[in-house]
Amino acid sequence: MRPNLDLPRWTRDALIAALLFALACLAFPPRTVHAQPAQTVGLQLPSFKVPNEAQPLDVALWYPTAAAQPDQPFKAGSWELPVAFRAAPLAAKPLPLVVISHGAGGSRFGHHALAHYLARSGWLVAALDHRGDSWNDQSDQGQYAVWARRPQQVTALLDALLADSQWKPLIDPNRIVVLGHSAGGYTAAALVGGVPSFAQVLTHCLNVFSGAARDGFCGFSGRTGLSPEAAAKRLAEAQEAAKRPYPPLADARIKGALLMAPAGVPFDHPAGLAGINRPVVVIAAERDGLIAEAFNLDVYRRIPGVQVHAIADTNHYSFLDPFPADVATLLPPQMRAQLASPAFAQTLQAALFPRILQALNAMLP
Repeated sequence: MRPNLDLPRWTRDALIAALLFALACLAFPPRTVHAQPAQTVGLQLPSFKVPNEAQPLDVALWYPTAAAQPDQPFKAGSWELPVAFRAAPLAAKPLPLVVISHGAGGSRFGHHALAHYLARSGWLVAALDHRGDSWNDQSDQGQYAVWARRPQQVTALLDALLADSQWKPLIDPNRIVVLGHSAGGYTAAALVGGVPSFAQVLTHCLNVFSGAARDGFCGFSGRTGLSPEAAAKRLAEAQEAAKRPYPPLADARIKGALLMAPAGVPFDHPAGLAGINRPVVVIAAERDGLIAEAFNLDVYRRIPGVQVHAIADTNHYSFLDPFPADVATLLPPQMRAQLASPAFAQTLQAALFPRILQALNAMLP
């Protein structure tokens, strides 16, 4: 008798998750992974007024604390976070700092489980909502400005943290790294020496719109829903902007970058990644399903010494935390269809987070 392979979804998820755990562990060099210490994590949600931004940057900061673990999670909007809100940081010594840059239209809470894990492991974690390209402000999407403004906001955040009387003593300025997903991966690469080209973005997306190439990267171009007149005006503005090179975006304080399913089109030109001389680790989805490997992941393979790890059975959105139910209903259908189940996400994170921690630690002097 032929076996029945039409398994219930929860059974399939459990089987796939078990296989994923084993394969993800094999994707990195074998190292001893120690159990995480029992450590309460604190959270604060400051806003920083920074130069060249009309509105303050909204930030989430996770850190180790000596406070007791609260009985109930803290609610940040729809997100429920197992943190001690506004608890005092455990300040035995300055901590390494990792800045998390979310993807296009994302949120500072999109990687809260990873932030929590790193804070429990002794890191200060800062995640920001990118002005112009976040859940509540997409005004820069598809524009020249977004590819400069994203890394500039991270640099401005570092300036603010290192000038702040509360946070400066907690940060070891010689141990700062950056981590990003999708457009956040692009952001991280720009901060360690990647040089973007808007002319390359424009050429690539015109090829996509004409049918000469296929790549979901251009889905955030801002073209959808425009009238023919508005689209023509947008194109003329983009063509004029493409004549201007970007200012230097690298930040010498950042010692390395970890990129998850990163967008690479802006760097797909000869000088794009040639100047990177800091450690870069890329965590790629085995079947991204959104951005084309040839125009994105393959671009990063050109970085000398880059480490690329493709994680089995993952897609572009697998590296996001599960969304609260009321938030998930607002997501685009294509994105909703690719989100991992909570069980799958939990198993992926159990395999992946210790490896991310090891990769970040290896970047530090």
